[in-house]
Amino acid sequence: MIIGAGTEVIVDFIEGVISFWMTRDKAHLAGFLPEDVYEKVRTSGPYIDDLHAIFTDLFRRKGFSRVADLLHLTEGDLQALTETVEAVSPREKRRAFLAVRFYQLLHRKYRLDPLDIGDHLSYAATLGLPNPASLIERLSSENVSDRLEGILQYLGRLKEVILSPEKNEPVENIFRKRHIAAGIPSLYGKYHERKFDALALSFRLENLTNVLFEELIQKINLNFITRAALFQIDKYLNLFYAALQLDGISSALTRANERWTALADSLAITAPAE
Repeated sequence: MIIGAGTEVIVDFIEGVISFWMTRDKAHLAGFLPEDVYEKVRTSGPYIDDLHAIFTDLFRRKGFSRVADLLHLTEGDLQALTETVEAVSPREKRRAFLAVRFYQLLHRKYRLDPLDIGDHLSYAATLGLPNPASLIERLSSENVSDRLEGILQYLGRLKEVILSPEKNEPVENIFRKRHIAAGIPSLYGKYHERKFDALALSFRLENLTNVLFEELIQKINLNFITRAALFQIDKYLNLFYAALQLDGISSALTRANERWTALADSLAITAPAE
């Protein structure tokens, strides 16, 4: 059940809740609620019917098939979509809007989704991390290898920040409170330290790197190897090699890289003329 579970499970839970509102099938809530609470969940009523109408209308108009599709909605689009649903109370429209926004924010915080990497890079500039302007520009390129090259270069700069012996002064805005009913102490607020911020951004960029490498592999046609294909493979292998070096895996790859370099030289693989 959801009680006592890790924070990441909250994202799965709210996806289950939205799926329940959409379908009225409470099986989407199984595993998140204690059994006695689950048995009491109703599939219709004043807190379900209007939300069912809102999400049914929203999914139909946008052509959505998964709850995760809601992540693509901007705050303005979401507001407009919920406000224009007819025969639904303003209170329930507000609930639907806040539920989706809550889902989007939780997903952004706890999932390393490359979807909003641009926002994280822009925010990084305000935290004193290396200037991401050139990377943001390269991420708009349609060339996958160009995007990967830009990410790997920026990851190298973040690695320098993380491994630097320089000590950075943390910025702490932490508030302490105590739960009214149970008296349990808790904390909320923000904590920033340059190396931790660099590490957090590195994790997000590495996740995007994995996605792009998978896309890159799909572009290689191994059914028919030509000189152009070998040049393409050479370029992609260099990107893989650079990524593994960033992860500290280099000694075992040095020999393989030398062998490929020798093969490339023997085939006289050179860049095509501009």
